[in-house]
Amino acid sequence: MNWNYRIIDVTEENNGEPCLQMCEVFYNDDEKPDGYARATVMGETYAELCEELRRMTAATNKPILKLKNGKLF
Repeated sequence: MNWNYRIIDVTEENNGEPCLQMCEVFYNDDEKPDGYARATVMGETYAELCEELRRMTAATNKPILKLKNGKLF
C-alpha cells in the first residue's frame, strides 16, 4: 500500500462549513485513494521534521481531493 500527503476538502465532515485539511492518503492496488488519516508533523530529528514539512508542501501542488459520503474523489 502506498501513501502520500494530500489536501482534502473535508467540508462534509465539518457540518457543511468549508474546511481543508492536510492528510496522509492511502491508495489501493489500483492507485486510487482508499483511506486517509489526519497528518501530524513529527520526526526523531530536526532534519526528519523538515523533510516531513517538505513532503507536505509538495502536496500543495497536487489537486485537492474531496471527501463525499466517506469516500475520496
